[in-house]
Parts: sequence; C-alpha cells; structure tokens
Amino acid sequence: MKILKPVFEERKRMREELGQERWDAEKPNDSITWIIDAAMKKDAHQQTNEQMSWRLIWLNFAAIHTTSMSTLHILYDLAANPEYIDPLREEIIATMDQHGGYTKEALNNMLKLDSCLRESQRWNCVVSIVISKLTMSDYTFKSGKVPLHLPKGTFVTAPATATHLSEEIYGPDAHIWKGFRFSEMREKMTNPEESSKLQAAATSKEYLAFSHGKHACTGRFFAIYQLKMLLIYCLLRFDIRLPLDRNGKRPDNRYILGRRSAEINGSLEFRERKEWNELKTRWGEFDEEED
Repeated sequence: MKILKPVFEERKRMREELGQERWDAEKPNDSITWIIDAAMKKDAHQQTNEQMSWRLIWLNFAAIHTTSMSTLHILYDLAANPEYIDPLREEIIATMDQHGGYTKEALNNMLKLDSCLRESQRWNCVVSIVISKLTMSDYTFKSGKVPLHLPKGTFVTAPATATHLSEEIYGPDAHIWKGFRFSEMREKMTNPEESSKLQAAATSKEYLAFSHGKHACTGRFFAIYQLKMLLIYCLLRFDIRLPLDRNGKRPDNRYILGRRSAEINGSLEFRERKEWNELKTRWGEFDEEED
C-alpha cells in the first residue's frame, strides 16, 4: 500500500488537472489508469487508494499465479514426454535464426512450441468448468430436440475438462498427451485464418482453457508470448528430466473446488547444456554478466 498510494495519488492529480477531455486523450494506457477509471464510476469507498490497491493486487495475482502454474505444467509434460524436446529445440533455433531472435514474428512461427502449449492447456486447464452464469429470469432453450427450461436463479456453466478430453471432438487419442497435435493439423491447412484458430491463445467451443466469448481472458495473448519465452530459455539452456524414481510419470495434479493445480512439491532435474555457451550470445539476448 505504501508503494502504490503515491502512484494512485499522482495519477488522480493528473486526471483532475487535465480535465476529462484531455485525460481521455492523453492518459497512460495501463492498469493503474484502468482501475482509476473503473473506480470513478463507483461509490466513494471504491475510489480510496486502499481499495484501488487491492484491485491491482488481485489483478497481479490472477496474472502471475496462472502463468507460473502453466509453466510448471508444460515443464512436467515435456519431462514426461522427452521425445518432443529435441524437435522443439530445432524449431526454436531455426525460427530465431530466420527472424533475428526474440521477435514477435519468430514467436508466432513456432508452431510446434505453440502446439505443445495448447496441448498442455487442454490437459491442464486451470478450471474444470468455465463461463459460469446465473439466470436472472426464467428461460427456455428451444433449439434442442427437447426444450430445456431453466428457472430463475439456475447456475449454468460449461464443462471445460469434459470438453477437452472428448473423443467426439479430439478423436480416439483424446486421452493421450500429443504435443504436436495442433501443429500437425495446422501444417496441413492452406488457409491462414483457419490455421490461426488452432493457436494456443485462440478460443472456441471446443477449447476453453481461456474461456470463450466476450469474457474470454483478455491477457491470453501476452500470457502465451510470456510462456513461449520462458520455455525457449529453459529448453535452450537446460536438459530437463523427471527424477528416475518417477519412471517417466509426471506428478498428478491437485484439485480444489473445481480448480486444477500442478503439484508444487514435485521435482524436476535441470542440467545446463554445453550448447548454451554458444546459444546465449547467438542472438544477442543474454548478457554474460546478467546471466
């Protein structure tokens, strides 16, 4: 609170001095501004520095813990399926050579890496159910074979896990972790628009890791870029494996009230690769002193 209070005070002072018209045109486009603008539409209590600080803390929590958990999931998945690691490294190096390092174009063209992330999210969606709604009045669905009546106050949700593991949607190997499932499909497509629908950040009725529709996670594009960069670093720098006593099986997930969490007490073994000495300066991304 001590750190955030002067930041909010300065931003509110700027808002007052500029006036609404100039503020709308010149305001910084960041989460501090979003929180202030939202608070100003509510009561005085919501406009206090303490309440706005809590909003930012919860926003950070939602962004950080999900990304951290997704990183642990994909590391577990790759350690349990090591046959994917070398092809991923080959794609990463070739794509970064072609596009000059950590560029947006390079990250967008790593189809295998993107596919592994989407497959990991398919298996390890943070929540088991998504798009939860409460009916505000009686409603009847008439599009099915039999009308479905929902009384006011009915809780309605979509089953993410059941959808992601459905053989009707993903085929007979739906219950197998197949890292290149989506990249193999995309490589056969000639329409870029259709191919983009299978990106890790894309949502659909068949892929609900980031929910779907107007309330889909707005930070999913940034999150996927972040995950890709973390994975690139880990895969290029380290050999990764599960402890031998795991016999190639990743730790089971934990479930708490419909939410899925990777086992935080599990173990992974890392060993720095000799190739790292050349790779860390290949694209000028890693400074020897900072490393």
